[in-house]
Amino acid sequence: MAYKELPPPDMMKRLVRINAKTGLMFWKPRKASDFAHCTDPVKYRDNWNKRYAGKQCFCTVYHKGHLGGKIYRINLFANRVAWCLYYGEWAQHSITHKNGDYADNRKANLVRGKDGWRDKELVCAATERIKKWLLD
Repeated sequence: MAYKELPPPDMMKRLVRINAKTGLMFWKPRKASDFAHCTDPVKYRDNWNKRYAGKQCFCTVYHKGHLGGKIYRINLFANRVAWCLYYGEWAQHSITHKNGDYADNRKANLVRGKDGWRDKELVCAATERIKKWLLD
């Protein structure tokens, strides 16, 4: 299988909006130029915007509660998209969540891989949270 190149960060910022308070992402309206390869770009733009603009994206639940979705037929995890939107570049390292909640993509909760689990208190807090969730 051929490796698909990630969309440039400036393109991601043009296509996706992130709510910094919640970490949720939403599609922005697209321009006709985004559909230049289509026979009728204006029609395709109007249809796409009517169907998707303003709706939440990267909200499909994957394995172990990670969120993700597709853009231009490329599967992406929501935490990586959030990092790209916050910092203007794709992460060259693993990303983890401080509180252990894979659906929480707020900037303050995203950290470099090892940094997120280095502190034993974070591991204990996440473990307790998971136990409580399983028992409820």
